[in-house]
Amino acid sequence: MKFTLGGAEYDLAREQVEARLVNVEPEPLRQVFVLVNARRFPVKQALAIGAGIVRSGFTTQDAIRILRKMGFTVSELPVTFQLRTRVLPGFPDFWDTAVGKYPCAFAAMPEIVPLANEIFAIPMSEPIHKICRMLSKNIFTSCSALHLLCVNGFGVDAMKIARSMFEGAVSVAYLREHPEEVDDYLDFNWIKKKRLLDYLEQHDREGAQRVPPEMKQRFLDEYTRVVPRFRNTNGRVRGRWSKKPFSQLAAEVGVSKLYATFYDVTSSMHHMDIAGVFSQVEKSEDPSVFDTDIAPSMEWVDQALIAGHTAVVLSMTNYISLAGIDRPDVVDKLQKGLEAAWPVEAAAVKAKASARAREHDRWFHEV
Repeated sequence: MKFTLGGAEYDLAREQVEARLVNVEPEPLRQVFVLVNARRFPVKQALAIGAGIVRSGFTTQDAIRILRKMGFTVSELPVTFQLRTRVLPGFPDFWDTAVGKYPCAFAAMPEIVPLANEIFAIPMSEPIHKICRMLSKNIFTSCSALHLLCVNGFGVDAMKIARSMFEGAVSVAYLREHPEEVDDYLDFNWIKKKRLLDYLEQHDREGAQRVPPEMKQRFLDEYTRVVPRFRNTNGRVRGRWSKKPFSQLAAEVGVSKLYATFYDVTSSMHHMDIAGVFSQVEKSEDPSVFDTDIAPSMEWVDQALIAGHTAVVLSMTNYISLAGIDRPDVVDKLQKGLEAAWPVEAAAVKAKASARAREHDRWFHEV
């Protein structure tokens, strides 16, 4: 095929390009590539070597045009591939530090995966079993996200995820003890939907109009049916599915200490109140330093890992018991895995939490 570049004429056959690229290693791919000998090459590399032309003598668009005319397939990489090759999230240099500090904790998750897959593969028909399985699967999935944050030194953000995992685990454990309240858990959905409709009617009329009339009517009918069960003594509709506060749910399932320590501080982190801000203060020998401790940092990684692991085991073991799944071996492995991952650290973390609380009080009075 004949073509002109920069005023010079060339006569090049496809077979020549293929022959000249046989023993050439493709350079890192960019957005556009050409398929030559079943391998992907950057288009400028392929034309420059295939035609023996200096790369500065033509543009990417010139290369695309010529290679396509020669019968080569020219394609673009998906955006996800570009991001994966150009951007590596997190702090890879920190991974060895985090894993080296808590090797058993990070190794525990891969050991839980096959156990969880076995348990969650068992079909269920009862509504309470389905709900608690969904909760447990969500908690299990969140644990993977928590580990990603911890291995990159995002301890505070991992704590926020651990907070929701803890809430879900308490719900599973509580529903196991009080299966008669599962209807309240399910029907609180209609309270939430009615609140959304009310918001749309008041603040987003166009959004309210996009809700199909039959759907809106169903929301209203279901709300009317269930709302008497969610009214407080003063007649107002409460903002939670249970009549009991979450602190009482935690106490009834035996995790009141975690509620008073872990849950309290993570709630402050989540809501960014002053205690939550002080929980992220950078540690420094210089008393004049008062700033946020940013990633990568080992701060809070330990408590996040412990809380997340505990939530997974608490939810799964209670779900197995509630659903009547005869797998005592799985329950035993889950509990022993938790004990093996945190033989000493759990006690140390509790002591550290008390020390942090005292330190935050000191910061509060000095600032």
